[in-house]
Order: sequence, then C-alpha cells, then structure tokens
Amino acid sequence: MGLSASKRAAARAAMHAQRVLPRYLSVYELAVLLHRHEKTIYEWSSTAPERLPRVTRIAGRVLFDARDVERWFDEQRGDALPFGTEGINEGPGRPKKAVTVARRNAASSR
Repeated sequence: MGLSASKRAAARAAMHAQRVLPRYLSVYELAVLLHRHEKTIYEWSSTAPERLPRVTRIAGRVLFDARDVERWFDEQRGDALPFGTEGINEGPGRPKKAVTVARRNAASSR
C-alpha cells in the first residue's frame, strides 16, 4: 500500500523546502539564476569563461556542476554589483545612482 495523501504532501513540502539542486545545471537553468539570456551564457562560456562558474561539456552540452555554481555564487556575493548595473557606467560622467548605492552598501558591509 502507498503513502497516504497527507504523507505524500508532507514529503513533497520537505523536498521543496530543501531546494536541492540537480547535479548539473543546464544553460537555461543558469541563465534563470543569473537573470541573463541563454545566448549570453553560451557566448560567455566560449569567449569569457571567467565570468561564469566552471563549464563542463558532456556529450556536446554545456553544463555547470551545481556545487561549482554554489561556490561561485559565494565568491561573487560581496564583490558584485546588483544584476543589471554592471556596464551602465562605461562612459564619462558621474556614476548612475544604482552603482553609487551598490558601492556604498558594499563598502559599509566590510
């Protein structure tokens, strides 16, 4: 006999609470986590791999080890500006407000 409906629901809730990542993440899954387009991840994996966690290619697919992604997120946490603010102050003039605020918050948290 199988699990009762309440036990199945409890097991499902426990799995969702843990949020266990799969062993490898696809380009799409990493793109969602980084708030970037899939094409950007593919481009960076070939032209600027230092901008991403370590790339693993299996059977022609670009994959990312979930443990490497977690480590990479931990390394990036204190140094990075909020998503969407990098590169917006490339030209002359004073920094955009989002960049200034991010830098101030980063400096005060150290």
